[in-house]
Amino acid sequence: MSDRVRLILLGLAALLLLSDLRPAMTFLGALFDEGLTPSLVDSDFVNYWMGAHLAQTGAQVDLFTQEVYFDRLEEEFGPQRQIRAWSYPPHLLLPLFPLGFLPYEAAFALFLLLTLALFTAAAEHFRRTELAHADRLAMLAVLLTYATVNLGAGQNGFLTGALLLFGLAWRGRHPVLAGIAFGLLTVKPQLGLLIPLLLLFERDWRTILWSGIVTVALVALSVLCFGSEPWKLYLTVTIDEQSRVLTEWTGVFLHMMPTVFAAARTLGFHPSEAALLQGPVSIAALVAALWLFRRERSRPGRAFALLCTTFLLSPYGFDYDMGALAIVAVLLLSAQGVNAGQAASAALALVAILPAFVLPTSLAGAPVAPLVLAGALWVFMRNTRRHATAVP
Repeated sequence: MSDRVRLILLGLAALLLLSDLRPAMTFLGALFDEGLTPSLVDSDFVNYWMGAHLAQTGAQVDLFTQEVYFDRLEEEFGPQRQIRAWSYPPHLLLPLFPLGFLPYEAAFALFLLLTLALFTAAAEHFRRTELAHADRLAMLAVLLTYATVNLGAGQNGFLTGALLLFGLAWRGRHPVLAGIAFGLLTVKPQLGLLIPLLLLFERDWRTILWSGIVTVALVALSVLCFGSEPWKLYLTVTIDEQSRVLTEWTGVFLHMMPTVFAAARTLGFHPSEAALLQGPVSIAALVAALWLFRRERSRPGRAFALLCTTFLLSPYGFDYDMGALAIVAVLLLSAQGVNAGQAASAALALVAILPAFVLPTSLAGAPVAPLVLAGALWVFMRNTRRHATAVP
């Protein structure tokens, strides 16, 4: 990375960090207030604590029907400012279960602190194993910028981002560990849609095997601990309700999604029209991923291809899910330096800071995130093709 690009990237990251500190500071201040403040309860973490709480009381089935769950939520915390729904498979309750033993504020702080530490460790591990010459300072600047997005939402992005980074770094080298990471990632299956294809192209049979073993073990353990009824409800009621959320619900959450479907909906398109726009993009993203898995020679390059195409392929994804993509983009940018070319450098830099821009640009009436992702992918494919023809 040239000094000029490095300074520009660090300056943008610092500016974004300072401009987006309010949600994080509000959260930190609320932890020290007496009682539960609306800013603490009006957060996605409320779903995780309620999941653990209901599982401990044996009422976990109430999570998987939206009307029943929302009633239980209001019984616990009073009237809610926005409608919420549980959208996760039952085996997420396994790692969340201990949170139910803690008061809400303590559980919230501990969850974010531990998952942030895990994400930071995963980012540094990916840098050391895949792109050791990449700029650590630039990586940390992008990490902090992304952290404000996840802190403001009170989400699990640190956890899923860490699982992606660890799994992508361990694949082919430590199949058991990679299998554990990818198996745990099935709690948010839309983020791992292309992982099996990448592993198939790389002929990483042991990681595929261990990923399957871990996934089956997690499902079996969740049935043993919580019964089979949650899985029946999840596969019938919950998935159907999530489809209805995506196509019928409105609100700020649509502006937090960097997908073509959500962008079309925020621009006033009917859900059926948005689906027609998403369809060809998903097909093109899948083709691009398959082409890059075959033609891209570097492991971190294929990791970037997987992460970038995932948000173009799926209609469902959020800005707080983009942590791993931001980290891989800035590491590629700083490792390639001037050899990447101006277009590639600009594309990677935009993707690295994109999570902080998804919401404000969409609220301003310009949901540009899918265009940025598509443009970056096109530039990346062009560079891959150029390098492939230059090297026998």
